[in-house]
Amino acid sequence: MNGTTRRSRLMQTCINTMCPDISDSNNPQLSEHFHFQPEYPATIFLPLMNDLDYPVFITENRNDHILIANTAAIAGCHDESVIDRPLQQVVLGEKILEDQTRLAYFNNQWLVITKTPIKWDGSHLNMISLQHHPALPDGKQIRSAKDMVAIVLHRLRSPVTGMQGYLDMLLDSIDLEPHQRRLSRLSDGISQFNTILNELELLHSIGIRSEPETLHLPNVVQDVITGLDLSIQKRIILNKSSRKHWIPSNQRQLKTLLTILIDNALEHTSGKNREIIIDLESNRQITITNFGNPIPEYIKCHLFLPFITNKAQNAGVGLTCAHLLAKQIGASVFLTKNSKAEGISFSIFFPPVNPA
Repeated sequence: MNGTTRRSRLMQTCINTMCPDISDSNNPQLSEHFHFQPEYPATIFLPLMNDLDYPVFITENRNDHILIANTAAIAGCHDESVIDRPLQQVVLGEKILEDQTRLAYFNNQWLVITKTPIKWDGSHLNMISLQHHPALPDGKQIRSAKDMVAIVLHRLRSPVTGMQGYLDMLLDSIDLEPHQRRLSRLSDGISQFNTILNELELLHSIGIRSEPETLHLPNVVQDVITGLDLSIQKRIILNKSSRKHWIPSNQRQLKTLLTILIDNALEHTSGKNREIIIDLESNRQITITNFGNPIPEYIKCHLFLPFITNKAQNAGVGLTCAHLLAKQIGASVFLTKNSKAEGISFSIFFPPVNPA
């Protein structure tokens, strides 16, 4: 059997796997509509694969060599030929989330990987698909959020700053204690509102990807911890593996990302003095764990979308900012544990080492 015939029959099998009703030759209506002919299965199969907006590969099970890749997969490989290459040279690494979702690294991002076994003519094959995690916002959602934030900042930042300044003047000029207490509470409320505006401004300001530099992860993490209040530093347990932790990243963005995740852990910890654990793991991963009530399912499935929160004192954009900052440095942030006993963990997954 020559290569062309083999691929043609393979395409036919994949059509049966993905869309068995379309390739059913016993259905005269479908057969008439698609003019399905055994000698030309590619005329149906390739449009089906290329119509998908996420990468799909067909591989041989015995050696994981790539037999077919759709347009999205080839584009993710920068239009390089991937046929007959081992899948492990194109789709790198593997991570498992708390719900057993599997991730793999492709085209500078961690994606959900799904493997569907296919049996064809005595051969065992796999259909590999790579899709964005459903809890992560897409580009359209981010653009809409940024547009709305821009309007809010434009309308509110200046008036709120003026109100804060006027209140500060009143506090300096009024000596009566009851009036000072009331004005102080009002000033605290405006300060909280300014904090929310600062969160929104961070979301709006996260821009294009920065040039990476070689960083030593333990040093970066230690710098972030040292910059915290002493009372918070005493609550943090830092665990380091024995392996070296040099990665290409951007120091400013990575520090901001770590600060957001530490603040999130502190905010959701049960007990004022409960510890926060930071693990620098050997597989190019940082995990930050706090102990408290698990994240409810109705929030977990939209966790990284903007304005999702069960706290009245913030804007609900912290994890959205974490997602965007991670994306700027070629990493991703995911929820990796969510239980009362083991804690609530968010992990930063850095790009794996390419074995090629």
